[in-house]
Amino acid sequence: MKTLTTSIIVALIVLSPFSALAAQFEHGDIVTLTEERALVDNIYVAGGQVTVSALAQKDLYVAGGKVLQNGDVWGDIGAAGGTVDVFKSVRGDVRVVGGQVTIQGTVGGDVIIAGGAVTILKGTTITGDIIVAGGAVTMDGSVDGQAKIYAGEVRMNGTVQGPVTIFSHDLVTFGGETVLGSTLTYHAPTEATVADGAQLGVVTFVPLNVPKVDAQSAAALMLGIMSVLFVAKLIALAVASILVAEYYPRITRAVVTASLAEFGTKLVIGVALLIAVPVIAFMLLLSVIGSYVGGIVLVLYGLVFLVAGVFSAVLTGALVQKALKREVHSGWKWSLIGAVLISAIGLVPFVGWVVVCVIFATAFGTIVSLGHKHLTHHA
Repeated sequence: MKTLTTSIIVALIVLSPFSALAAQFEHGDIVTLTEERALVDNIYVAGGQVTVSALAQKDLYVAGGKVLQNGDVWGDIGAAGGTVDVFKSVRGDVRVVGGQVTIQGTVGGDVIIAGGAVTILKGTTITGDIIVAGGAVTMDGSVDGQAKIYAGEVRMNGTVQGPVTIFSHDLVTFGGETVLGSTLTYHAPTEATVADGAQLGVVTFVPLNVPKVDAQSAAALMLGIMSVLFVAKLIALAVASILVAEYYPRITRAVVTASLAEFGTKLVIGVALLIAVPVIAFMLLLSVIGSYVGGIVLVLYGLVFLVAGVFSAVLTGALVQKALKREVHSGWKWSLIGAVLISAIGLVPFVGWVVVCVIFATAFGTIVSLGHKHLTHHA
């Protein structure tokens, strides 16, 4: 538990530059910031369910399973979540990533959204430009600038003063209240459905050829691709685990010994860091000042992720060796066995995936713990 606490503190230290800027931080399973709260500084919020009804006098950055912004924001807003609803005015820019995103209100800057289903409700006014990438996009609001939409299905029934560019691999529909004040260029498999009363301006239609593949051919193609990827991954994992065991025996022994000695603790640390670090890094990336720190955190996270993948094979071999021989001696043969075994386990649905995730998270937690211990020792 002490190691876990230390690891969490290390993660919090990453945010220390913002403490000097008097930023506010809120987190929890359910986070509710009521209208009575005074959000006078940049606010960073993370939780399973987040509701912000308070006035944010500066920037607001939110990450959660369900996010609701129901209070005005004088600065920018950056949000990520399964469901993200922005229902009040934002003086700055809006940047959102989510499964289902809904915007309603006034936005003084630009809007950038990536989501599964994106809806810009009627009555919404966007002073700047809007860029949307999603599975299904519904645009019923008003945009003073230009609009760029990349989606499967696009439905428009609003107003855009600037040029409009649409890339759709499915259907494009313009409702009767659509008013486009400049040019419209859209790429789609078929021409758009245009309701009576729609004013589209100068229109350029670019046919988009979407090849039709029958289900059997698609399945065969997918199976072939997956087979090639599996073999390539197996070879790469086997070679990497062998090299690690042969050329870095001390590190290999340290990781294996620590993992087996405190398997449960290292698993908890690994799971906590695998979830917390990307959330923290994303929140940093959404802020102007923290974008560089967030980038560094993501790079380090990616490196440890790759290393943990290799050591998960080594750890699997060690677990098999311990089960068969009651003792563990690091060597390239057991690393090779571990690489083959964990790759095979990963093919088993659900149970196999859980086993692989447990071993990987344990290796991840062990590597971070040993790295922290090494840095502390030489500090």
